[in-house]
Amino acid sequence: MTTIESDFLQRHALFTYSDDALENAYLKYSVGFTMAGEAYRAWYDPKTETLNFDCDPEDAVEFFELAEEIDRVIDERYLNSDIDILDLRQFACNHLKALIRVHKELQRAPASERRYKVQTSQPIDEN
Repeated sequence: MTTIESDFLQRHALFTYSDDALENAYLKYSVGFTMAGEAYRAWYDPKTETLNFDCDPEDAVEFFELAEEIDRVIDERYLNSDIDILDLRQFACNHLKALIRVHKELQRAPASERRYKVQTSQPIDEN
């Protein structure tokens, strides 16, 4: 983000791009992922200007909403930060990859190392 200051005003300017540049860039958007051991893909279709998934439509909605939420949080953080948005995105990606490695390592832990914690409890209705 560029900040312009003077004695009279302060403005924030965000860069944007032409429609052609945006379309060409979004053509690069394609991501493979697995869910329940099956491979799927998400991609951007410039003709319909939509993000498409080849998984179950209900799951696609979940993934789309997650992607939108992540993007919104990063954008909000960027607007209130001096850190470049690409640096924020790269950190978020690396952070999530590290959490995946931690989770996978915990899944390999022996059963004797696992503990259960009660998250919520409610009395059972005896009627």
